[in-house]
Amino acid sequence: MVSVYDPSNEEPLFLVGDLSEEEMESITNEPSKERARARLAAVVDIDQDDGLPTEIAADMHFYNFLFCHSACFNATKTSCFLAIMKRVFRSMIAERLTCVETFELCKALLLKHSVARPPWSIAVFSANDLKVITDYVLNTFFRHFNLYQYVYVPHRDLTLRTRPNTFLGPTPSAHPFEEIHIVDEKAQEELAMHFEKPQRVEDLAAELFGELADRETRISGEAQRVIAMALERRSAKVLADFEERVLQQNREFDRLIQEGAA
Repeated sequence: MVSVYDPSNEEPLFLVGDLSEEEMESITNEPSKERARARLAAVVDIDQDDGLPTEIAADMHFYNFLFCHSACFNATKTSCFLAIMKRVFRSMIAERLTCVETFELCKALLLKHSVARPPWSIAVFSANDLKVITDYVLNTFFRHFNLYQYVYVPHRDLTLRTRPNTFLGPTPSAHPFEEIHIVDEKAQEELAMHFEKPQRVEDLAAELFGELADRETRISGEAQRVIAMALERRSAKVLADFEERVLQQNREFDRLIQEGAA
């Protein structure tokens, strides 16, 4: 089967002109909010089931339209913003996007329509418009993102069934043991540890006390060596001081003798 290319199935690169100026003016000139909301819902083509899902989507688009009016957006900016939110809303449902993924999509579309860099982007919104729009969508659409996701994203239930595996053959029966297969279990190296006689508690205690005594002996020996070294250093210092004093006294005696002879 050969697929036929249909350009109408592709989404436009830029979301400008989705709503014409005549449609914007007709919605604005409606005598009541209810009629303006109904006309806007028909223009944006809400593709939800009748009832609560349609009402919620209609409210979202209508409040987006009121935001554009309060922000003094012209027809081009209003049409572009409504088209961006429509694309974001439908992508969230169709692709089961998370909150982070939906915000990344919204941010990418806003940037594509805020920078004059044809043919990749066009400047519909200014930097100040971006700030105002970002604050608005964060405090409205993304604040209630879980509610939108609960209403519109289909839930998936997983049913798990198990059945016996019929692809493997039956397990063969065990080969019978003969007398030549019997060995002495104590002679096997792998099993030797299981037949060792456990030590008595008294032996373990004696071993423990022996280790403690050896450790105390080593510690006491070290302490004795440290004390001996300290005493040796102290004695050497005392002897050096004593010799220095003797030399000073000898010099003093020699001086006194020389003065008496003079």
